[in-house]
Amino acid sequence: MYYSSNYIFIFFVSFAISTIYLFNHQKIANFLKLIDKPNKRKIHNLPVAITGGLGLMILTIFSFLFFDSENFFLIGKEKYFEIIFFSFIIFLIGIIDDKYEIDAKKKLLLSLLVYMLFLRLNDQFLLKEISFSWTNHTLSLGSYSFLFTLLCFVAYLQIANMFDGVNLQCSLYSIVLFLIFYSILKNIFFLILVIYLILFSYWNFKNKSFLGDGGNYLISFFVSISLVQMHNNYILNADHIIFLILFPTIDTIRLFFVRVKLKSSPFTPDRNHIHHNLIDKFNYMNILPIYILFLSLIYIFIYFRNLFLFQWIIIMFIGFYIFLLILVNRNFEK
Repeated sequence: MYYSSNYIFIFFVSFAISTIYLFNHQKIANFLKLIDKPNKRKIHNLPVAITGGLGLMILTIFSFLFFDSENFFLIGKEKYFEIIFFSFIIFLIGIIDDKYEIDAKKKLLLSLLVYMLFLRLNDQFLLKEISFSWTNHTLSLGSYSFLFTLLCFVAYLQIANMFDGVNLQCSLYSIVLFLIFYSILKNIFFLILVIYLILFSYWNFKNKSFLGDGGNYLISFFVSISLVQMHNNYILNADHIIFLILFPTIDTIRLFFVRVKLKSSPFTPDRNHIHHNLIDKFNYMNILPIYILFLSLIYIFIYFRNLFLFQWIIIMFIGFYIFLLILVNRNFEK
C-alpha cells in the first residue's frame, strides 16, 4: 500500500528538516532580525525569536514539491503552485508585521486584497451554499457567495491571530485541528505539519520561539481552505465547523466589545484576552490543562460528528467560557 511504504520515509524527512531548522532557529532569527522584544503588554521578559512560522513555510514548500502524488486540499496538481504562492504571500504579510509592526488597518487591507485575488482565481474555494447536520435543506448564497467566503477567510485570519497570546495555545490547537483534518481526509500533509508543531511546541514552551503573525497567518490559510473544501464536498457541515472554531471565536467577539467599550481600536493588542486574565490570577501551568482538555474534547467530537450532539456541545462550551469569565472576575474582585 502507498501510505504504508511512504509514511516512514515522509516522517523521517519531516522530522529531520524540522529538527535541523529548530536547532538553528536562533541563528536564523538573528540574521533576519526576527526578534520579539518584551514590553508591558507581553508576558515574556527576554527577547524571543519569531521563527515558528518560517519553519512551517519551509515544510509547506517541501511538501508540495516532493509529495506531488497527494491530493492536497481536494484539488488537482495544476493548482499546487497557486496554493504555494498565496500561502507564501499570506505568510509574508505576517512575517513583515512581525518585523516592522504594520498598522492594523493596513494589514487587514493587505490580507483582504490577497484573499480577494485568491478566491477570484480559485472559485472552487467559494462557499456556494451552507449545509447543516440536522436538516437536508441547504441555504444557497447565490450572488453573495464571493463576499461571504471572503469575509469568512478574513475573519478567521483575525480570530487565529488574536488567539495566539500564550505559549502552546495556538500550537496545541493547530495540532488537534490538523489531526482532525487528517482523520477525515487521510492527507499526509497534515501529519507533516503536526510533526513540526509538536517539535516547535517544545521550543515554544521553553520561551525560545514564537509562531508570530507569519505562522498564525499561514495556519489560518490552511485551516480556512481545508474547512471550506470539506464543507463543499459534504464532509463537514457548517455547524461542525462552527464548533471547531468556537472557543477562539467567542473570545474574539468578547474582546471586540471590550475594546469598543474601552474606546480603543478592536485591532489594537492588549491584555484583555481570557488567557491573559487567567495568567494574571493563576500561574501558567494551572491554565495549561484547561486548554489541553478543550483541545481533547474537540478531537473526541470529530468521531461522533454524525450524531446529533451539536446543540449540546455548543451549550457546553459557551457555559465553559462563561465559567472562566466568572472565575476570573470573582478573583479580580478579591
